[in-house]
Amino acid sequence: MLGGSVWIAFLRFAISLAGVILLFSRMSESRFSRKKTIICYGCFSAAELVMACTWYAVDRVSCVRMVAFVMYVCFAVFAVIMSSDSVYLSVYKLALTFYLMAIFVIGGLETAIALFDRNIWADIIVRMILILLMTLLIEKIFKSSIKAFSDYVEKEVDKFSVAVMIISILFGIGFILNPNIKDLTPYRLYQILTNFILTGTLQLLMFRFYLHIGKEKEYKQEYQLIQMNHRLLERQLEILEEAAEEGRRLRHDIRHHNAVIAEYVRRGQDEELLQY
Repeated sequence: MLGGSVWIAFLRFAISLAGVILLFSRMSESRFSRKKTIICYGCFSAAELVMACTWYAVDRVSCVRMVAFVMYVCFAVFAVIMSSDSVYLSVYKLALTFYLMAIFVIGGLETAIALFDRNIWADIIVRMILILLMTLLIEKIFKSSIKAFSDYVEKEVDKFSVAVMIISILFGIGFILNPNIKDLTPYRLYQILTNFILTGTLQLLMFRFYLHIGKEKEYKQEYQLIQMNHRLLERQLEILEEAAEEGRRLRHDIRHHNAVIAEYVRRGQDEELLQY
């Protein structure tokens, strides 16, 4: 952190928590109505912010080191309860959310340190800009893909694979947000950037892989349905041909009967006609 008063700390906490809630809500549907969801998130956020600011005022050093961990563990439990997804899928989306959180937190800090002489407001403004950009990208470009990916993960992927994906994200976040590393050397910045890229690339590859698996299975199911429809159409054509053949046979028989009846009538053979 860059320091500051309790009110600055409150503002930072509020922006970061709002960013996490906003990003998670774009990726995961709530099990409750929109109104109830907003009320629940609002009450939870107020409670967390009061706790964090009180902690910051009482013991700034321990707060700087531990408050983020405590806040987001509490948020993780609360978000799993609020989400309509299964537990392991909710946890995976939370891990992705925390990865994005690491991006806007580190992005704000590093920008303020490198370009604005550790200016607190630069950190806050950059965080807000990054949160808005990521939210717009998810909403406009990735939301439908994330929804499809969630459906495919629920149906196709095993829990072990999801656990590996979650652990890889958490390791990356833990390295990036390590509070014991205070020297922001160019090499440290290179490590952070490399970690961001590798972790993000791994998740993107897994995302595309399971998306491909899910779509491929959908295509197979559609192909099977097409084959079934094709066989049904073939059978219907066979029935129509059989009906046409039966119609031709009936018409032939009717013509024959009419000819016989006409012949009896022409000859005046009424008794034979009645017997026929």
